[in-house]
Parts: sequence; structure tokens; C-alpha cells
Amino acid sequence: MPKDATAKLIEAFNAKQTGYDPILDDPISDGSVHESGSDDNDEGSNDESDEGVQIVFPRENAAELLTFLHREITNISNMEDASKRKFALMRFYEIFVLAEDRANKKVYQEILPQIQKLLFKRLSDKVMKNRELAALIIKEFFSTVDDLTLSIPYLIPVIVDRTNADDLEGLDTLPDQMRPKPEQRAMQITNLPEDSEEIRVILAEIMTLVVSATDWVCLRPYVDPLVAIFRALCMDPAGIVIIEGTMGMAALARAAENQLIHFCENMGRSLFTAMVHKHAKVRIAGLNALFDVMVCG
Repeated sequence: MPKDATAKLIEAFNAKQTGYDPILDDPISDGSVHESGSDDNDEGSNDESDEGVQIVFPRENAAELLTFLHREITNISNMEDASKRKFALMRFYEIFVLAEDRANKKVYQEILPQIQKLLFKRLSDKVMKNRELAALIIKEFFSTVDDLTLSIPYLIPVIVDRTNADDLEGLDTLPDQMRPKPEQRAMQITNLPEDSEEIRVILAEIMTLVVSATDWVCLRPYVDPLVAIFRALCMDPAGIVIIEGTMGMAALARAAENQLIHFCENMGRSLFTAMVHKHAKVRIAGLNALFDVMVCG
């Protein structure tokens, strides 16, 4: 691995850089971008900075790549040393996301079942950067592979926990005769286990990828937690999370069609948060999602 690549990774994830957004900007881009005052003759250098990281690793065989990453796989599970987990995740990020010449889709598909549980556990890591790196790596895998059916059973419980989507209204344990009338006002999630807005956006993007890329027959057993997750995302305090949540809810509604008829009322109520938001983009996203939800019912 080139020395400068690791140095840029460490600098980007340790330094607090002004104006850096881990969602809108590449996590290491600020370390390689030239200053705005540079001469026009530096165009070639700027093009170079946009390229991926030059790194040597086995690209054609999943078993060889797993052997190559044996130490990192061990360190990701190290619960005593957060820095070891961080550098292991950075190595994964470097190989699977930033590498200029990445492995092919088949290798990603074969490796995912072997490392998915490790990555899903890191979504609950105490260190925010570790959670962010894990979420970005998962998103890259889910964007690349064709079959996510082996990942869904392990991912959904983790997302339910991170979005506080379990029993959103606190009524699941009450008998029907004791339940109050449904609240018609816009509601907002509080006490979110994931306190990073940027990571919640990535989690919402991951769930949108899941429902968009998976056949409804494979999603049907998980309809209750899926609806709960997207309802929680649509009632998030952050507008950018709400927008991605509405996109995911719309994708779920289009995939399920009339099979969500019993969930439409609750799904529609969760969109009230978007429709009373102060930003027009969020309100428009809520209205677009409401159309798809109404078609289900």
C-alpha cells in the first residue's frame, strides 16, 4: 500500500477540516485537493487527485482477498482497542471504496456474506468515525452486489435499533380497547441511539437500496420492521434524513403495491413531519411519497 494513501486517510479522519461533509464530500478528498489559488497549469494534478487510491491487493479471487485482509478482519472484532477497529475499517474503505482498480462484482458478492456481520456490528460502535466508515462500506457493497437476501435478516434488527424504530408510539403492548385514538399531528423521533445526522442519512440510503434492489417476495417476511424503519426515518429531526426516508418509503410502497393496505394509515401519518417542515424540498419529498403510499391503500 502506498505510504501517501494511508497518510491521507489518517489526516482526513483525524483532522477537523472546515466545511467538510462526510456525505457530500469524499472522506479523504480534502487531503488531496489543491488550493483554489493554484495556477491553471495544475489541471493535470487536480485530475490526478480525483482518481482512486493506488493499492495492490488480490482482485480476482474472493478467498485470496479474505486471506489478504485476515488481520483487518481480526482487528474489526477487537472490542478493547478502538484505534485498531478504526484502522481496520480504514483499510476496508481503502480497498472496497477508494481503490482505483477495484475487485469485480462477483468478488464483492462472495465476500459480503463473510464480513457482513462484522460490519453490521460496527454500526453500533462507540466511536462515531468507526460507525461512519462501516456505514459507507456497507453502502458501497449494497450498491455493487446484485443479491442482498442473505444480508437482510442480519441488517434489519441493527437498523431498527439505531433508528429507535421499535414500538414507535409505545402502544404495542396495550390491548386494543385501551389504545388512544391515533395522533394526527406531526410527530418527531426523540432519543435517537444514532446521534450523528450524517450517519443516519447513510443508513437511510442503505435501506432505500435494500428495498429498491430486492424482490418483494424476499422482503415480505420483514414488512413490519421495514415499515417501522421508514416511519422513523420520516419522523427524524433532520430534514436531509427525512428526504431520504421519504424516498425509501416511496420505494417500499411501489414494491409492495396493495399488500401494504393495512400499513397505509400509519405510513401516511409519519409523512406529516415532512409536510410541515420549514424547507420546501422536504415538504415536496413528503408529498411525493404520500402519493405512492395512497396508491397502496
